[in-house]
Amino acid sequence: MNYNTEEVQRIAEAVAQLVREGMRQAEGEEQATQTLADFETSFREVLQQVGAQALGMFLSGLQRTPESEIACKCGGRLLIKECVER
Repeated sequence: MNYNTEEVQRIAEAVAQLVREGMRQAEGEEQATQTLADFETSFREVLQQVGAQALGMFLSGLQRTPESEIACKCGGRLLIKECVER
């Protein structure tokens, strides 16, 4: 999928700012040295929350509920990325 590069940049800057603010708060509360692993963990947490909210917004805007399974080429049913053969 191709996404608008400028929109991705804008969202990335907003996420980076959220993490920056969160790390400043943590730094003030803990007075501990922060590592690269701390930054990565913070980004993962923020992105997981953003993704969950965005998915919820997207799904609530759909006209119908997405299928939980579809027909597979082998004749079975495809359930969440894995084929269950007959």
